[in-house]
Amino acid sequence: MTIRLTLDELWERHLQKAEENLQWDSSDKLDTTYHFDTQIAQGWQREIFLREGIFLKIYSAQQCDQLLIDNPEKDFQVIRCSFALSGNEHKLITFKPNEITIPLTAGKYYIRSNGLLPHVTDYEDTKPRSLIAINVSPQVLSSFVASSERELPQTLQHLVKSSR
Repeated sequence: MTIRLTLDELWERHLQKAEENLQWDSSDKLDTTYHFDTQIAQGWQREIFLREGIFLKIYSAQQCDQLLIDNPEKDFQVIRCSFALSGNEHKLITFKPNEITIPLTAGKYYIRSNGLLPHVTDYEDTKPRSLIAINVSPQVLSSFVASSERELPQTLQHLVKSSR
């Protein structure tokens, strides 16, 4: 049976379960691990805030069934680079009249940022999946790679441009 949820529905269910299963690292309040709703997946996600504007996500889970998540167009406040360690995920990006499928399989990565088109993420593989994602705010990225004029190189400017 395929489970289909909007991103908001997934987070609502996830956050309800997170409150029940929240585990704090007693030595670091910026390091949080929580478990997923077991009706959707067995597994956990860990978020580590490294400094203002940078956080790391480590994810390890196995879905009960195929999971489709409807993602609306959204202005992301971070640039995310995700690295797949195991398993498969597919993003079906739909924009009239075309569709593109972007696979993320073990050993691959992708970068996403502002202005991502509405899409469906298809977690079709019910085998265990793990990934690491580094999330950086546009301001922090600029501080790392901006020129002396405080401008990002031309090849990176599209990552921080607003979609509006």
